[in-house]
Parts: sequence; C-alpha cells; structure tokens
Amino acid sequence: MRLFISVIFLLLFKTTYAQTIQVQSQSPDFFKSIIQPSGSNQGIIVIYQDEQVKNLMLRYVDYRRKDNNIPGYRIRIFSESGTNARQHMYSEKARFMKEFPEIDVYFDSDQVYMKLYVGDFRNKAEAFRAYIQIKKEFPKAFIVPTKINLPKV
Repeated sequence: MRLFISVIFLLLFKTTYAQTIQVQSQSPDFFKSIIQPSGSNQGIIVIYQDEQVKNLMLRYVDYRRKDNNIPGYRIRIFSESGTNARQHMYSEKARFMKEFPEIDVYFDSDQVYMKLYVGDFRNKAEAFRAYIQIKKEFPKAFIVPTKINLPKV
C-alpha cells in the first residue's frame, strides 16, 4: 500500500513539475497588457495558444483598425431633393447642433437626395431613447441601421 501511494505521489509530482516548466517556457507575447501584472500584488495570467491563432487574431486586430466602422444605428432627421436641398440641410444641421450639441451629425448625398443623420448608436435601444427626444423637434426623424464610427475611448 505504501509503495502504491509513493508511486502515485511521484507521478503527480512529475506531472506538476512538467507543467511548471512548460509555463515558464511560454513567451507572454499575446496581449502583453493582460498577461504582465501591473502591480506587485497582481497574479500572472498564462495563455496557451497556437502560433496560428495568434497570427489570425493579430490580422483581425489590424483589419479592425483600418475599418473604423461597426454595425449600429443612426437617426435620419432630414432627406430632401431639389435646388435648395443643400442649403436646407445645412440649416437643419445648425438647428440640430443647437438643440443637441452632444450628438454627432453626419450628412450623405446620393445622386438626388441630401440626407442628414445623427448619432452613433450601438444598439436599437440606445437609438430609440435618443429618437424619442429628437422626434419632438424633428418630426420626420426615423431610425436607420447602418455602419457607425467606433466609440471614443
């Protein structure tokens, strides 16, 4: 019985020792800000990963940096065509910025229409909360799914 317990103990010790050696040989180069502790009382995070996973993730990060848009919602407050559409759009933009200075304004022009969009809302609930307030001043407003700018950090 004693021999059996000793063998089990040695196997467990060897497995634990092998894992600690493997942990020390891993290079913490993936998201260094997460892996390396920032203070003296912080723990250490170890990430085991294949090199291909790391390369794929870095490629995705580079792609997202180039494309500063994500799916979301904006509110269209103006859409008009005609000879005075551009002037009318600028006056509506000024009126909106006076009423809601904290919300960003964007304009788009198709071949015929001048369009004015406001906000960068990540989900429809956020857009709807703003829509309720905006609808009071701009009764023709409606929510549009589109690509929005990344949130400011």
